[in-house]
Formats: sequence, structure tokens, C-alpha cells
Amino acid sequence: MAYLAAELLDRSVLEPPLYANLILGSVNTAPATARSLAHLVDALPPGTTWAAGGLGPFQLPMNALAIFMGGHVRTGLEDNPSFDAERARPATNPGLVERVAELAAIAGRPLATAAAVRERLGLASA
Repeated sequence: MAYLAAELLDRSVLEPPLYANLILGSVNTAPATARSLAHLVDALPPGTTWAAGGLGPFQLPMNALAIFMGGHVRTGLEDNPSFDAERARPATNPGLVERVAELAAIAGRPLATAAAVRERLGLASA
């Protein structure tokens, strides 16, 4: 799909800014590995804003890789109902977001404001 995005840009079907959600870790996606994520990011058209997420136990590693690679994250109960890989602790959306915020702080990456996200994605202000 990353290559298709480039083709659609060339045909003027898509217009920047582009946003891509990269979801890894199931039989219908790329494997949840650093190599796969790096390959997918490299295949995106230049300037694409991207976020990565992992399914189930891969959510934390994919979120962490995205943060440290300079991307953004997708997190939440839709992709992972458990807070830990052992599935011993149920997840909550606030808990998953808090964990991502902690990783961002460790990486020295401030959280984006809603206004900054809207601007980056070319959306109208609220």
C-alpha cells in the first residue's frame, strides 16, 4: 500500500499531507519486527506522517519503536485488550495512552497538542 500511495500521488489522486497507520503483528499484516517497521516507513512517500501500532502483545514494542524512530503511535483497546503480553492485566485506554506518554518522555519527544495534530494533517481547526 505504501507503493500504491506513491503511485496515487503521481496521478494526483492523493494530495499531501499524507498520513499512514502501520499496523503490525497478525497473519494479515507485516510481522511486528523492527526490520518490518523500518521497511514500511522507508517505502512511504516522502513527507508522510506515520504512526505504528501492534496487535495484541505487539502493541508496546511497536509503539516504542515508532516513538524512538521519530514516528507517531496508534494505541488503544481496539488493537489490544491486555496491558501486558501475558494477558494478566486488562488494558484501559487511559492506561495505554499514559504508557505511550511515558515512552515519549523517555525519548525526549513532547506530546502533540490537538492543534498541532490538526495542522500536521491539514485538518480544519476545531
